[in-house]
Amino acid sequence: MKIFLVGFAMALLTVSSIDAAEPPNIVLFFIDDMGYGDIGPFGNQVNKTPNLDQMAREGNVLRQFYVANTACTPSRSALMTGTYASRIGMDGDVCFPAEERGLNPTEITIAEMLKAEGYATGCFGKWHLGDQTEFMPLAQGFDEYFGIPYSNDMWPGNLKGHRHFKQPYTPLPVLHQDKVVAYVSDGADQSLLCQVVTDYTVKFIDDHKDEPFFCYVPHAYVHHPRFARPEILRKAGGDVNRANVEEVDTGVGRVLDKIRDLKLDQQTLVIFTSDNGGAGGMSMGPLRGGKGGPKYEGHMREPTITWWPGRIPAGIESNGIGVTTDLLPSLARLVGGDVPTDRKIDGKDALDILLGKPGAKSPHHLHFYEVDGIRRGPWKLVRIGNKTELYNLDTDLGERNNVAKQNPKISHELSELLDVHVATIIADTRPAGFVKPGTAKPLLSEPGELPKLRDFMGLPETTAIGAPRKKAESKNNGKAKKKPKAMLDAARNRKPNFVLILADDQGWNGWSTAMDPRIPDSKSDFYRTPNLDRRVSGGMRFSRGYAPAPVCSPTRHSIQFGVSPAKTRITHNSPTPKQHCAPKVSLANLSKKASPDYTTAHFGNKWHVSAAPMACGYDQSDGATGNRDGDTSNDPNDPKRVYDVTERSVSFMEQAVSQGQPFFLQVSHDADHLTFKSSVGMPEKFADIPVGKRHHDRKCAGMNGDLDQGVGSILDAIDRLAITDRTYVFYFADIRSDQSNDKLHGIARRKAWPRSYSKGFVPEGGVRVPFVVCGPGVQPGAVSRTPVIAYELLPTCMELINPEIPLPNVVEGGSMLSVLYNRGEGLVKRPNDCMVFHYPTGVWPAQSSLVQGDWKLVKSWAFDRVKLFNLA
Repeated sequence: MKIFLVGFAMALLTVSSIDAAEPPNIVLFFIDDMGYGDIGPFGNQVNKTPNLDQMAREGNVLRQFYVANTACTPSRSALMTGTYASRIGMDGDVCFPAEERGLNPTEITIAEMLKAEGYATGCFGKWHLGDQTEFMPLAQGFDEYFGIPYSNDMWPGNLKGHRHFKQPYTPLPVLHQDKVVAYVSDGADQSLLCQVVTDYTVKFIDDHKDEPFFCYVPHAYVHHPRFARPEILRKAGGDVNRANVEEVDTGVGRVLDKIRDLKLDQQTLVIFTSDNGGAGGMSMGPLRGGKGGPKYEGHMREPTITWWPGRIPAGIESNGIGVTTDLLPSLARLVGGDVPTDRKIDGKDALDILLGKPGAKSPHHLHFYEVDGIRRGPWKLVRIGNKTELYNLDTDLGERNNVAKQNPKISHELSELLDVHVATIIADTRPAGFVKPGTAKPLLSEPGELPKLRDFMGLPETTAIGAPRKKAESKNNGKAKKKPKAMLDAARNRKPNFVLILADDQGWNGWSTAMDPRIPDSKSDFYRTPNLDRRVSGGMRFSRGYAPAPVCSPTRHSIQFGVSPAKTRITHNSPTPKQHCAPKVSLANLSKKASPDYTTAHFGNKWHVSAAPMACGYDQSDGATGNRDGDTSNDPNDPKRVYDVTERSVSFMEQAVSQGQPFFLQVSHDADHLTFKSSVGMPEKFADIPVGKRHHDRKCAGMNGDLDQGVGSILDAIDRLAITDRTYVFYFADIRSDQSNDKLHGIARRKAWPRSYSKGFVPEGGVRVPFVVCGPGVQPGAVSRTPVIAYELLPTCMELINPEIPLPNVVEGGSMLSVLYNRGEGLVKRPNDCMVFHYPTGVWPAQSSLVQGDWKLVKSWAFDRVKLFNLA
């Protein structure tokens, strides 16, 4: 007890002596889209965050710290002004390039309050409060600025274009003070944003070490798109999400080291937090929700740490509620500054909580989640449309047990209080800033002579990406056409690139081009897939292309290891390690063994293989994604993450080409897997198209439209990078399944027209899939009726890279090159003369089948029946 009282007294003396001490320096990290569970102090055991771990050991971990508003612009507005974004016209949508709206210059920001107290002020990172001059940092109280004016996804690499107007974005500018000094040209430049912001932050601290300073560091990381330099990615096990989190940690460490080196640690308060819930690929830990969607805890509760050696007791935790709007009044009290009294400021003085004062109470009797939620003590009410949900956060932090019906009185009281809150905001609002209509201009329309970011930083330039080559003339110029062996030799000499685009649950007739021109029903009677059709016209379609299994995970294992599910013994969709799935003999690892020059990547929402992508040889990846990852996006413009995955895939190709490396890229889409989701406006494109008898769901049509656009962007990039003559593109689906709007979630009774059965069954309806290959030596527009199966990808790639490397003895597939180089005629030579399909057990009965030529044998193990079919 005596020890406790002494510690308590010391803490009180520490806090009470603040006013008498020199004005402290203040560093505020505001990370973009980081989740509550992304760093070590908040339970993450995968991401390595040693600097934040040390910061937590030496400081204060705030377990219940919230943003006042969600999304980039509203959250930053509330932070800077201490006022709800809805009160000052900055709620709703974010600010876009060349928008007329921005943070009103009449608002008083934290920087302006501190500047009035003699502070040097600097902002380094993503601003996102309007990009016109009167809204930018130098007009809002900051002496120095370096960074990007808005989100890093607002650039030409964003294939979706402007969220509302669908127009391509102008180049992403990099500003120093109020001048554009460089631009973010590609993924390589994107991967430098954290480093360059940290560079300028460290320099600012060094320059102002002899005076009080406020350093605001709103990182662009870990907002999508995410990129990482190879050395950082390797340390992160090939997981770009982890790499971004760990690079933020490294940046924080550099700043803390500079503060220590200058012996300013006992004069500097450092605050670390995030701007909203984690976006795709981030972790919310025990919390429900994330960026976007209902106002669950994961949407607005942030990983927050404060650090001030000698002032904040080491290794403590604060459980009192604090909010980003509290920073302005709290810091004003800390430095003796003035809180504006001529306007409503929503933030409250929470300094005691920030500084870890023992027994500190939250100033928030009520806490609001914008206008859609309210908390009083442990009780939290969330409004979702016309319904309300009630949770007790003391007993149900994950918000899984809605107890509104059991507690009607509490629900009613909180609902009324929330209504009052909304009414008080409506009754007292201030306008956002606006420039004169028609005068808003983009900061950068064309790069012109501006340097790329890496050039501006003085980093070595990589080999330039070549301009698209002229199309070859159609004439033969008297030269004989290359024979298959000559084509193969030419391909090997060029070290071909490989792109595998893997769709999920797409039916054999899921395109607007027929897989078999002889069968009218082998194309959709409603969907429109112009980019996929373009690939058909430029490549060879296999009317008898197969997935090895009628469910996801077994097929995906077969693709990686070249063996059938009968050998891997992978059952249903539980990717537990089985036989013949050693990562060292995976497709990517064997490719790099055949030629160490290869760089490899897997991007997509559905890896679904027992070993992680890094273990299987993929240098870059989204990690071990599975079924649930495809449906966690809250972006209405990219609900299946088609465009996000495509954007990073294109950047990977650009990077590989610029470095002169051949590559293997697998792009695994969640479309057409349930649930049916499409980008805003996409289903409306099908409004005037008559629905078909087989396909009639506009959401599914829109989903296929998004998938088609994503594929088109990859094909366009291959053309633009001038690598068409040395790149093979394979497109197929992991299962055969026709989206016909069936009432039983489109699976159990859904038939993949015109073939029998569907997902979960080994007859043709479950395993025959759209299957197209294009590349050098492949005859455009050809149709092959030779049976091929997805596990033939491995031996095909290996023969193209280096046939001297022996294949593992267990490989069951054969190279398709003899057919690809022979106008679709001929046979694939396999170790076994037949193709094997197997579905051991799971939701559907155990089945197996063999295909040899035109004959197919189907065995039902559950019913002990054997059937033989002539597919011709």
